Amino acid sequence: MRVRYGGSGTPEELAVNDILRYRMYCEDYGQEQEGMRLYAALTRDARRCLACPAPCEARCPVGVPIRARMLGADAMLRFPARARPRSPGAATGS
Repeated sequence: MRVRYGGSGTPEELAVNDILRYRMYCEDYGQEQEGMRLYAALTRDARRCLACPAPCEARCPVGVPIRARMLGADAMLRFPARARPRSPGAATGS
């Protein structure tokens, strides 16, 4: 999939091309850590798509559901929150 717009072409000034490429690194090439590292370096992440009406989708010549792909990329590439330390009396699951 090749998207030739992004950055100044989106209301939220997102790097659509880069974000979808980082998703591809994770999803298609098995390079999860590289995709996550690059995504973490962006100044604007795809969570901005939540409040956006997605005009980018109307401009996509091949009908890619960009908003859904971007939100999926965010879920896939955002570093997980650190695990909370266990309390001394917590069940161990055994």
